[in-house]
Amino acid sequence: MKERQNKPSRFRIFIITLFIKTVLRIITRVDSSEFSKINREGPMIICMNHINFLEVPLIQVKLMPRRMRGFVKKETWESPLMKYLVDTYRAIPVDRGGINMNAFREVRESLAEGDFIVVAPEGTRSVTGILQDGKPGIVSMALMTGAPILPVIHYGGEKFWENFRKLRRTRVEWKVGHPFYLNKAEKTDASIRKEMTDEIMYQMALLLPEEMRGPYADLSKMTSKHLKFIGQEE
Repeated sequence: MKERQNKPSRFRIFIITLFIKTVLRIITRVDSSEFSKINREGPMIICMNHINFLEVPLIQVKLMPRRMRGFVKKETWESPLMKYLVDTYRAIPVDRGGINMNAFREVRESLAEGDFIVVAPEGTRSVTGILQDGKPGIVSMALMTGAPILPVIHYGGEKFWENFRKLRRTRVEWKVGHPFYLNKAEKTDASIRKEMTDEIMYQMALLLPEEMRGPYADLSKMTSKHLKFIGQEE
């Protein structure tokens, strides 16, 4: 069992963040203007699409100085260099099979402290940028903690390796949706969790270009009966 991580020093975070920002400026051009919509403080669960390695450092440095944590496969800690990096940002280790109880405990404690938790409901990288089917882990997390969910998507990073080979910078755009809570159902069985997961994924799909919405391209199938948008009238 991995013990709860000690918080790294501000100096360590500053130096690593400065290095990452410098590298990202060289290889990307980022439109993150919509990040101004995100609250300065949590708790908040950010649900984000998962294309490749690029979005993790991008959202990490763009959300600074907000306190943010995300999930990383536990094998990452086997590399001393990667261990140093992921420990700097207090990443939460998970098994390849999914989020376990230790990870859920870390999430609960972090949200109680006002942190942002970043979750990729797809579970695996899409590579192409096309949205994939969502997994229900985010539903369990939101229902267990009562934290609001904020859809945040990005696109453009799927062209990174093509641009890198041509020595071109990659343009990445970020879009921020509307925060919402999940309404707790009297009976939250597998079918209800599937409905909730799909409703979350459709909120992400709304922010993406039509050709990148994948299984959520048909917005006529979108519902929101399990969602309560923050600021909506009673």
